[in-house]
Amino acid sequence: LRTLIPHHKKESKLDPGSDGAGRAVNDIAEMRSCTSVLFLECRKRQDVYMWLSRVGAHSGPSVRFHVSNIHTMDELRLTGNCM
Repeated sequence: LRTLIPHHKKESKLDPGSDGAGRAVNDIAEMRSCTSVLFLECRKRQDVYMWLSRVGAHSGPSVRFHVSNIHTMDELRLTGNCM
């Protein structure tokens, strides 16, 4: 995903504290002056959730998706127009 997003900023570790991971992610995004956040959350090494939200002055709704399958580009055998 990082190669697809040109202006990404990676944070290596996250300490959610007592407020939770959502508040910690919003605080990090505001410190780095980001307007959008994409956050992958793993629970019990089984469930993966992807959060998308807007942060800052233009804050809006947040969306949570349950990720069921992940496929790499190497697994896809695209046999389209190969000239």
